[in-house]
Amino acid sequence: MIIDRAAGVTPTRFVDRGLRQEIGGLIGKATRDDMLRAFLWVSECQIAQEICKGWEEHLCGLDRELRDADQRQAATGRPHAWMADSRDEITKDCHRASSSLATELKAESAEARQDHRECTRMLYRLTAQLGQASPKRVPLTDSSGTPLLDSLAPLRQQLVAATERMRALLARDREELHDLAVQESHRRQSASSSSSVSLNAIDSMSTSRFINLVEKLLQRDGFQTARLDSAGAELLVSATCPRGHSFLVSPHRVRGPHGWKPEPAEDVSTPSLHAARLVAEHCEPDVFVVVTNGGVSAPARRYAKEHDMCLLSRRDLRRWAEWEEPMECVEEHEQGAA
Repeated sequence: MIIDRAAGVTPTRFVDRGLRQEIGGLIGKATRDDMLRAFLWVSECQIAQEICKGWEEHLCGLDRELRDADQRQAATGRPHAWMADSRDEITKDCHRASSSLATELKAESAEARQDHRECTRMLYRLTAQLGQASPKRVPLTDSSGTPLLDSLAPLRQQLVAATERMRALLARDREELHDLAVQESHRRQSASSSSSVSLNAIDSMSTSRFINLVEKLLQRDGFQTARLDSAGAELLVSATCPRGHSFLVSPHRVRGPHGWKPEPAEDVSTPSLHAARLVAEHCEPDVFVVVTNGGVSAPARRYAKEHDMCLLSRRDLRRWAEWEEPMECVEEHEQGAA
């Protein structure tokens, strides 16, 4: 074996003469196949180590984000059981968002730790014989004969997928927090506004006053409105947005929370949505919207989704009427049209 002294990498100059002779003897006896195998073996170990390092960095990122989510969850959580819950809806939504994120991050962290352990075991098996003269002439394999590095390939792919899942979770969380920040800004601005209409005031309205309110809110957002006089359509409001799209709005006033310990507001049911949709079909609007001061039952929400109906429930109505935000259905429709 001839060593090129002019190469970029030169052999280590050991102080111990006996060690130098032993190393020289091993190099002198090595064939090209031996040297190539040693190079491939070390390269496989380096790749496996990089995969393990990737999982370590991913775990550190998960732990960091989980700590932040736990802190947010504690800061926005419910007070002691014997104390009244004085949190506003935005604070409650912040708590729900942080709780949801923390739960999903914990699940991701538990799975990532298992991936890291599996990767570490495989790395140990690859590196256990480094520095030893191995008589084998093939790369280290498992019991089935599959090279160990090839067995690590799925863990590498899972690392990429896990990283993407974490990014998606954080992106969703940022979007929710941004939306809550916008709501809080509107809520503070509306506190001193004379045009703000509270949910309590809406709950005490008659059906006709509620319809008039919905029409005024549409006009505030720049819609051109009209009341329909066709059969069955007297409770609908026709509106055209500034971009020329036609909206048909069906206000549904229900009984709001009642009693000393308020029970939830009534829900709009599937039959109510179906009846309103049958009347709206004759007008053929671009967007059909149902607005209510109550909730919407789960079957009704599914029905609305199946028939491309836009729903504004009690919380959405508060944002629209009390906090004076623009109607959310408009932005969703414009994005879909684009």
